[in-house]
Amino acid sequence: MSFSKEFAKSVSSEFASLGLRRVVPFEHPDYAVYFRRENDEIGWYVIVRDARAQNKGVYCDFWFAALDLPDDGIATANLGLRITIYRDWAFDDQIVDGIVKRIKLIAGVRGPLIRAGQEELRSPAFQTKRGLMILETTRVVALLRESREGSAAWTQLLQLLKEKKLSVFVKIPEWNDVDPTIGAQCNGLADIAFALDKAISMNKSFLARLFYQRTMLLSA
Repeated sequence: MSFSKEFAKSVSSEFASLGLRRVVPFEHPDYAVYFRRENDEIGWYVIVRDARAQNKGVYCDFWFAALDLPDDGIATANLGLRITIYRDWAFDDQIVDGIVKRIKLIAGVRGPLIRAGQEELRSPAFQTKRGLMILETTRVVALLRESREGSAAWTQLLQLLKEKKLSVFVKIPEWNDVDPTIGAQCNGLADIAFALDKAISMNKSFLARLFYQRTMLLSA
């Protein structure tokens, strides 16, 4: 059995009691990730990796971070609060028990940590490109959730397009090339996202994040 599956078997009930769920699509044999959405701004992430084959040992990190793809990119974005749960070479049942114990301890005092994490997201200490993209995506997703043709959120999205403020990673064509009537038949969030894709030529990574946040994180 792989490292990730063994770990899942060991922590399943304990993590479930904390509201942490296993994110299988992003799991690898030596990598496991667990997620809990706290609110529309922030979530919990537990990331565990067995890197002993690369001479790096085993690590487990706990994050209060923006809603985003649950992978190592959370760390490279330098956005949110990270707590090191475990980092060493040894790994056995006793270590797993210690990981669970420490995460439960954090969960018990999470209120101030979540507030600090939200403050960090609203005014990041580090302005990285990836971090800015995550924040922009979160903002667009919030609008997508409320958008219907003619709604205030839809108007805001069109305004963002017009002002070319959607993302540092999105190439916006001239406003004259954008049809403001696009999406007139859009009734669902996915349709609106596709309409935006047509309107502003979003790159695949940005659009993927919109769909991931909508279908996996915000609906958690």
